[in-house]
Amino acid sequence: MGSINTEYAQLMQQTAIAEGRIEISASLLAKIDAGEEGFGEWLSHARQAAIEGARQTAHLFSEPSYRSFMRVTVGFRFDRDNAAIICTAKAETRGGNGADTEALSAVSAALLALYTHCKETSEALRIAHIRLLDETQHDTLAEQTP
Repeated sequence: MGSINTEYAQLMQQTAIAEGRIEISASLLAKIDAGEEGFGEWLSHARQAAIEGARQTAHLFSEPSYRSFMRVTVGFRFDRDNAAIICTAKAETRGGNGADTEALSAVSAALLALYTHCKETSEALRIAHIRLLDETQHDTLAEQTP
C-alpha cells in the first residue's frame, strides 16, 4: 500500500461537476418556475440541502482525503419539454480528493429536498441520471512557479 505525500497533497486542488434531474408533473414545474406562493422557496431549500450535503460528505466516508472541502456552487434549470428540474453542482477541494463525491452528494441532496417538497402535490416523481460530468485536478504549486 502506497503512502501519500501530505505536504504535496495540500497543494492539489480538485474540481468536479455533477448533474441529476427530478421529473415532475408539468403543472407543478410551472408553479415552481412562476414562484407561486409556497412553491417559490423550494429551489432555495434545495440549494441549501445541496451545500450541506457536500459539507457532510466527509462524515459518510472514513477516508481522510474527503476532509478538504472548499466550496460548492449549485444551479438549477428547467427542462420544460420533459417536465424536469435539472440540478448541477460544482465542488472544489484542496489538499486531497473527494470533489467528485462531494459534487454527487450535493446533487443527490438537492434532488431529495425537491422530492420531499413535491411528494405532497404530485405522485409522478422520478429522480434520475445522477452522474459525474467532469473532474479535474490542479497542482497549485506548478501554477505558482514562474
